[in-house]
Amino acid sequence: MIEESLRSHLLADATLAGIIGDRVYPYESVAQGAPLPFITYYEVSGVPENTLDGTGSLINSRFQIDCYADTKAGLFALRNAVKAAMLADTAYITKALLVNRNDVGWEMDTQVFRYSMDFSIWHYE
Repeated sequence: MIEESLRSHLLADATLAGIIGDRVYPYESVAQGAPLPFITYYEVSGVPENTLDGTGSLINSRFQIDCYADTKAGLFALRNAVKAAMLADTAYITKALLVNRNDVGWEMDTQVFRYSMDFSIWHYE
């Protein structure tokens, strides 16, 4: 599944793993009070590539990746590492492109900084 491949892709990056260890979570499974920093991912959409022969096995999925940290400096380091890891070529995903990013956010209820990025990811089913 693409979610497992995405997680493996992110954890394969030495710089990113040095910042977050193995703290890469589906957005719905982060425990309250999880150690910072960490990232979450969420598949927003997935569209199969269509050809004259029908639907192929190549899929274009859009993922939102959120970075969480307790300082702005930590957040920027994490954001830069995630972006570099996502744009790098690996065996886990075919190609990823940054399609949207948001400014730094402050989560009032959890008192942490958050930065969101959307990536278009081409992968095989």
